[in-house]
Amino acid sequence: RNVPVGDIVDCLPRTFPELNTESGIYARLEFLEERDRALCSMTSILLLLQDRYDDFVAPQDIRKRMSREVWEQWREFVMWTAIDEDQLHAVLFFLAIRGLGKVKGLGK
Repeated sequence: RNVPVGDIVDCLPRTFPELNTESGIYARLEFLEERDRALCSMTSILLLLQDRYDDFVAPQDIRKRMSREVWEQWREFVMWTAIDEDQLHAVLFFLAIRGLGKVKGLGK
């Protein structure tokens, strides 16, 4: 049984506290738009790994929706990588924090 997409989005900030809407770094820096991008990227990766095409394309404009053919090409690539749990966690962590690089003055 597939976990609803909303539950995935709700669970990610518990796993990656940087994304917490109250205490996470994005919230403290008032950079919530970038936080939302991170959540979207992370959710997309999880949907791709679980082969959940319909959930992945649901928010897309039907005229610009990713085709099933392109989806299958991405799935083939993902399966070829044979990503393990530790690698997946590293990818998700990277996606969780990459938006912080856009914060002016953060690294100074």
